[in-house]
Amino acid sequence: MTYTSETHESREFSLGASESRVLRFYIDGTYSEDEAEEEARLIAPEIYRGLFRQTCRATCQNDAWEIEVNYGPGQSKTNEPWIHEWHLRVGSQQVHQTHSLATVNVYVPSGAEKTKTYNAIGISDDGGTLRVDGVDTDVSTFDWTETLQVPKPHFNAAYVNNLFVQRGRVASHQFRGPGNLVFDSGEVLCADISAEPNGADYVSVHFDFSASPNATNLSIGGITGIQKFGWDYLWVWWANYLDGDQLTKRAKQVNVERIKQPGNFWSFGLPRWFS
Repeated sequence: MTYTSETHESREFSLGASESRVLRFYIDGTYSEDEAEEEARLIAPEIYRGLFRQTCRATCQNDAWEIEVNYGPGQSKTNEPWIHEWHLRVGSQQVHQTHSLATVNVYVPSGAEKTKTYNAIGISDDGGTLRVDGVDTDVSTFDWTETLQVPKPHFNAAYVNNLFVQRGRVASHQFRGPGNLVFDSGEVLCADISAEPNGADYVSVHFDFSASPNATNLSIGGITGIQKFGWDYLWVWWANYLDGDQLTKRAKQVNVERIKQPGNFWSFGLPRWFS
């Protein structure tokens, strides 16, 4: 049985006009050159952070192998271009919101006192129990589809497995969208991926992305300094609060939940920038 690990000297990179990166691995437990080669092909992706595998160098000492994989721009295996197309959609979706950005006016009967609501929307009395009903509202969406014509030699088991792993994840790195708009880590979701053959030489791979902006210094019901990544889920724990002699609702706690795994979308082979 072989064992693989990435070395401490791995992930070397050089930035500039001709970007390059190097990954280094150990493979232990085999003298066989064929086994080492097969293992090297499995652990060294063909595409890494948008660059293509150029060379893979292996040296053996006893039953241990040192693997050095070099990545650079251009293609590997074949000379066919990876053709790139895209389509943008800016629309809206409905969300349920229990708090407002600000309460701009409050009106009460003459002589009555105003009760603070601490940005809660739709406080109602249900038989002596207060609840926050909230409101359905629409928010803007920024979605786009990228289609990549992948040469068939590249559309192998490792590439397809990576599609399966990355779908539903959120980019853990900066990522560009149409118009070369740059999104920060945590803002872009890979919502869907599909593929079909395109003639004898290509596979058309469609990537659906959706962006949601990160937020900083939010304020809800007197709680300030709230921060969240775009695809984190924020919810408010509303509790009964006695404001003078008036019972109302106030945010007791705001939770930000991480519900999406981080992903690396440069592993798809997409271009770094839109042309």
